[in-house]
Amino acid sequence: MKKLCFESKKRRISAAVLAACVLIACAMTVSGEPQSAPEISVGNVTASPGETVSVPISVSDSPGVCGATILVSYDSALTLKSVTKGDAWPSLTMTKPGKLSSNPVNIVWDGTDADLSDGIIATLEFTAPENPGTYEISVSYNDGDIVDGDLFPVEFALKDGSVKVGSSAVVNVGIGGKTVTLKGDVYDGYVFVAFYKDSRIHSLRMFSASAQIDVENLPEGATSAKLMWWCNLVSLNPVCEQQEIDLN
Repeated sequence: MKKLCFESKKRRISAAVLAACVLIACAMTVSGEPQSAPEISVGNVTASPGETVSVPISVSDSPGVCGATILVSYDSALTLKSVTKGDAWPSLTMTKPGKLSSNPVNIVWDGTDADLSDGIIATLEFTAPENPGTYEISVSYNDGDIVDGDLFPVEFALKDGSVKVGSSAVVNVGIGGKTVTLKGDVYDGYVFVAFYKDSRIHSLRMFSASAQIDVENLPEGATSAKLMWWCNLVSLNPVCEQQEIDLN
């Protein structure tokens, strides 16, 4: 009898453990997918020296927000030009910072009902500094500054972003007595010169990117050439738009 009771007790314990595991699994997954934590993130953008760029602040996996106040801090070398409302949280009203020269800037959203939408909640426009480098932008909030439809605090993970300023690079290609200028961020990758004869490709030459490239001994009969600057030999992503030159 004691053994039977012990085995019965073991089965009840096993059933309880199994039920707990099922509850945990259900809490962690939705439709078989791991459930993501709510997050507010700052975008990472690239810019040329002195260029004006737009940096998005986005929300993902929102549980529903009725009000929020966030602080955006940025590197003092960046110049904040404007703050505009994004497409996400359309039912909430956004109050812009009083002074754009403030750092950090305070951005506030208010509404009467919880907004569940994801996407860009604000876009900050900066003028990049002249010096190359990576300039950090971070987001933060105080406890209780983000609330749901019942005015209970909501916790968000935070992800910082940056503006990466590259050095201005100009490649001048001398070919057939003419000069073609290609512009990029850094002297990296390769410049390809494809020669054409009567609209059909004739031959191809490759040069390491540098300030000055002189293409000599042009192929006999070549009537035109296309110049392409690619970042590497694997992904072949273009650094800039290709250019075509008439060799006649």
